[in-house]
Amino acid sequence: MLDGIYRLPGWLVVAIGLVLFSAAALAARGLAERRADAGRRARMATIAAPLTPAFAALFSVMIAFTVVAEAQHLRTVQSLANDEAAAAARLAWAATASVPERARIQSDLAEYLDAVIAVDWGDRDESGRTPARLARATQRLETAARGAARGLTSPEAAETLSALDAVTTLRRQLVAESSRTLPAPYLLVLLLTGLALVVNVSVLTLGAGRRALWLIPGIVVVVVAALSLLVGISAPLSGPLQLSPTAIERVAIDLRAGLFRLAP
Repeated sequence: MLDGIYRLPGWLVVAIGLVLFSAAALAARGLAERRADAGRRARMATIAAPLTPAFAALFSVMIAFTVVAEAQHLRTVQSLANDEAAAAARLAWAATASVPERARIQSDLAEYLDAVIAVDWGDRDESGRTPARLARATQRLETAARGAARGLTSPEAAETLSALDAVTTLRRQLVAESSRTLPAPYLLVLLLTGLALVVNVSVLTLGAGRRALWLIPGIVVVVVAALSLLVGISAPLSGPLQLSPTAIERVAIDLRAGLFRLAP
């Protein structure tokens, strides 16, 4: 159920978080004020005082390590996308060795890159699998490259097939890496830890005066910001903070502009 949160826009994730945590804080404080007299409120605040640093430390450590790990994962997947673009450019240059087939290979490669962009940064089918458009583009590209390799010398054929293999291998690696997100139970634990911290701070402010109430929105904003950042970077191809398709788009544009060709 929590996996669907990765597909929400960033502003909606923040809005949902603010509403959820603010409601929890107001409910906890309101319930304590209605059910407890002044003496019991003071005892509740005394109990909450030592728990607040514990909850804060637990939440901050979990968030810090998880954000660092997910940021590294995002950089890894972005590096794979850039490597895929570089492999596509290598294949485009390798195609120049086969003059009769160069135009076909480069045209099929451009169609393949367009299909990659549509799948990774555009719409997906309901099952979440690779759409048929990318499968057809991949088959056409492989057929054209392998057919051209049969008419080349051994070094030229080896370069063409090696470049083709790099493109398809990096695609599989990128899909595999980008499909990994935080497990729902782990995300739930982070959510509950944040809620516990917010509720504890709300109880801590009982009997501390109106100025202490400013602690509640402050801690809510910090917790929501941390969780929203984590959600944003945990799904590289479907979350609010996605990979950049610039490198792949640049190669596709250059292919259509005819930049991958040897000078006469």
